Amino acid sequence: MTEDIEVKRILFINNSLVPENRVSDNFIPHFRYEFDVVDVLTDTVPEYGNGYSHIILSGSGADFEGTWQARESSLIRWAYENNVPLLGVCFGHQMTVKTLYGAGCLGPMDKANYGWHRIRSVTDDEVFGEAGREYSVFSHHCWEVKEIPESEVEVFASSSRCRISGIRIKNKKMWGLQPHFEIGVASGVSALRKVLGDEKAWENLEACPPEDSGHICNIMRRFLSV
Repeated sequence: MTEDIEVKRILFINNSLVPENRVSDNFIPHFRYEFDVVDVLTDTVPEYGNGYSHIILSGSGADFEGTWQARESSLIRWAYENNVPLLGVCFGHQMTVKTLYGAGCLGPMDKANYGWHRIRSVTDDEVFGEAGREYSVFSHHCWEVKEIPESEVEVFASSSRCRISGIRIKNKKMWGLQPHFEIGVASGVSALRKVLGDEKAWENLEACPPEDSGHICNIMRRFLSV
């Protein structure tokens, strides 16, 4: 059972396997309440979220199996059972689906998705916004959610590169986003140069010029208001 939360407090799980990579820094400017950051490399991932009003799971290049991953799955199930708002981004999005519906829902992409592209809202959503809108967003992933049980999960965002780009668990306060709305142009360019190398990064940027939609401001405001 959850305890009554009178003061909102955010639990942020930094899933990055890169030492001192504080992916939370991209989210913190949007936090309107007190928060705690748990680093999977140095801290113990809690299996329960008592005392927290909202949970955010970051991206990562990690596998889905392991000690801290098992604990994170327990945290996801706890949020599901207690209807505590949870937002999973990239790896966090995939980990949520894997935990609730099985690893068979995930798989490698035919072509890795790196850089900026357009994503479209396909249905109204409390956090993502109204249907019919398009946003420029940065992505950095080679795995994706391939399928979901449509009776339990609603897809609210899609793109030509990744069909299941945004989901909400029906009748729950749980969302998943594959792309990185929290990553701005400078951070995204740096990430591309690291993963692709300079020459291919420049080619990527020329083919798909970077553009920050600023939609992260809306997403975080709405999510933290749930």
